[in-house]
Amino acid sequence: MKKKMLSCLVLSCVFAAGALAGCGGQGKEDKGEVSLSLFVQCETVVLGERNAFVVTAENLDEDELITYSVKQGEGAFQTVATTSERILAYPCEETGSFTVQASVQSGAYATQQLTFSVVEGGGETFGDAVTGELATTGVDLLGDFGDTPSIEHKSLEKISDEYAFVKGVNATQFVLTATVDIVGANFNDPNPKTGLFCKAGQQMWYFAFDVKPDFSKDEVVFVNYQGSWQWPGRVFNAKGLTFRVGERRIVNKMTLLRDGETFYLLVNDVLLGSVRASGFTQETVVGTYTMAQNAIFSEYSCYVGGTAEYAAALAKVKA
Repeated sequence: MKKKMLSCLVLSCVFAAGALAGCGGQGKEDKGEVSLSLFVQCETVVLGERNAFVVTAENLDEDELITYSVKQGEGAFQTVATTSERILAYPCEETGSFTVQASVQSGAYATQQLTFSVVEGGGETFGDAVTGELATTGVDLLGDFGDTPSIEHKSLEKISDEYAFVKGVNATQFVLTATVDIVGANFNDPNPKTGLFCKAGQQMWYFAFDVKPDFSKDEVVFVNYQGSWQWPGRVFNAKGLTFRVGERRIVNKMTLLRDGETFYLLVNDVLLGSVRASGFTQETVVGTYTMAQNAIFSEYSCYVGGTAEYAAALAKVKA
C-alpha cells in the first residue's frame, strides 16, 4: 500500500534580472539579459516524497551553474545543490512551509523564488495510523481539507476492505463521530458494510451499518475481529433508520465512544447500547472502514480522553 499523493498544482512565475555588466568574461559573446523562469511541480507534497524544481533560462550557457536553495518558514536559505541541471528532484523530509530559490551568477545576479508546502500523508484529519499502518488506496482523502471536509471510500471493481485512520490518535478513551452517506455496494457484494472501527494489533472492533445492496435492512452491528470475524457480534435495530427515500440518499450519523473496556454505540445521536470488552485494555487507533461499499464520510470529529469534548460525550451516554 502506498500513501496517496495530494493533487499537484503547477505554479509559474518569470523574473527578469538586470542587464549584464559587460560580456561576463574574456572571449565570451555578450548575449544580453539573463532571465530565469522557475517552476515548482507541486504546491503541496507529501512528506517523504520528492518535489521537482524546474528552471528555464534565456541567455544562459548550458553548462553554467544554477544554485538551488531552500528555506523553511522565516529561516535562512540553505543551498541544496549547485548544478548545471535545469531539473532538481528535492527530497521533502520535514513538514512545513518552504521557499525555493534558483539563482545564477553571470555578470549580474539573476534569481527567483517560489513557495510550497510539505504535509503528512493523507488529509487533514485522516491518513495513516500513528502506529505506522497505512490507509488503503481505495480511500480518497483529497477532500479532507477546508471548512467542509469529506473522505470517500471509492467505488471499486472489486470486493475489498478499505480503511483510513484518524491521524495521531492511539488511545483507550476516544469518541469518533461521522456522518455517513452510503452510495452503493462494490462489485455486487451481497453483504456490504460501512462504519467506524478501532484496532490494536490484530484485534479490531467494528461498528457498522449492515445494509443489503437494496437497502432492505436497518440492522447495525458491533463485531470483534481476532484473526477471524466473530459474526454476527452484537446486532441492534435502529428504529426509523433508512438510507433511501425513492432515489434520494439519506445520510446517517454514527458515533463510537470507547471508555477503556466499555464501548457506547450511537446512531443519529440515539444510544443503541453499550458493549463491555472484558480484558481489552490496549490503546487503539481509530478510523473509517468499509467492506465492499462505496461511502462518503463527512462532518467528522474525534476527541480523546482528557479533552472537554470527550468528557461531555461520556457524561451524556452515562446520564
